[in-house]
Amino acid sequence: MLDIDAFRRALTAEIEGEVRFDAVTRALYSTDASVYQIAPTGVILPKSREDLIRAVALCTKHHCPLTLRGGGTSQAGQAIGSGVIIDTSNEIAGDGDIPHPAIGHARRMQVAAPILQHKVMIEAVIGREKNSTQL
Repeated sequence: MLDIDAFRRALTAEIEGEVRFDAVTRALYSTDASVYQIAPTGVILPKSREDLIRAVALCTKHHCPLTLRGGGTSQAGQAIGSGVIIDTSNEIAGDGDIPHPAIGHARRMQVAAPILQHKVMIEAVIGREKNSTQL
């Protein structure tokens, strides 16, 4: 089970960008352009590629699901989730896109098993050749 306080402390210590676990932010990120509403555990607004790498690694370590969010314009609920929302709309690569050879550019992806999702995100951010030392 996720220890939310320990997870929040770890994120706050490692992430330069914003780490938000307050009720207002969680409410704001609980919806997208769809009719669905799911309150996330917290929200991360990374400032850099390194922040994104750290956030994905900490989500993996703490067994917390993550959802990457660009503009939050999904009409079918893909930009919301009960884990951590990582909002890439402002800082990462200037346009929020995460390049990956298998998917091109994507602002959000969903993979059934969280550990596989994290592996794909790590590959997307740091490259396949460096991935073996990160996992």
